Amino acid sequence: MAKTKGWAYLFILSGFILAHSACAQNPPFSGQAYVNEEKLVEKATFLFNNQQQLIPLSDVGELKIASIHFTYQYAAAFDSLLNKYGGIDAYNGTDYVTIKTLGDLDFDTKTYNTLIVQVNDADLDNPAIIGFINDNQRIKNVVVAFFGSRDNLGKFDSVNAPIIWCPRPSPVAAFYSAQAIFGGVPVTQNLIANYSAKYKRNSGFLTQKIRLGYTAPEEVG
Repeated sequence: MAKTKGWAYLFILSGFILAHSACAQNPPFSGQAYVNEEKLVEKATFLFNNQQQLIPLSDVGELKIASIHFTYQYAAAFDSLLNKYGGIDAYNGTDYVTIKTLGDLDFDTKTYNTLIVQVNDADLDNPAIIGFINDNQRIKNVVVAFFGSRDNLGKFDSVNAPIIWCPRPSPVAAFYSAQAIFGGVPVTQNLIANYSAKYKRNSGFLTQKIRLGYTAPEEVG
């Protein structure tokens, strides 16, 4: 029964990858292609500002979590993996920088004790988003999932909340980062170069796998 359930999870995960990759008009990752991309993603995923060991999240049953995205193209894939670890409420942050305000987003998420904020390079053109992160990190748990260029890491120098960074533009990066937040996959890398005044060579935190992960059938053998 456990093996059957595991294969069901894998089938569902493959469906998400195919659907979201097709929507983005990128080649889909499935089977061995997924395994190969996941290996590249693991080597390109880093964790910063985890001195308090917030990541991986523990005592999930006591957390009320909101996931906020702006223009990240694989947000739906990211949120789908988060929801495998617990009930997560998703917020479209774009609404709060257009028809509403980030002050409204503060109000709408005030009952949550944990925010997961997805950002990409384009989102960082709006400095108010970093302000939103900094304001909330003072009063609740905040985790940033950054999918973008190393050239923009310096924009997070004022952020003290944990940051998971992966520059690879694929849905597999979204799946991997979401799992890393909950310990479904490990974070195994430190920086090999200096990218900002704060994020320098050898910086980063390593984590271990502590929960069920989701991958492709070829990897589980």
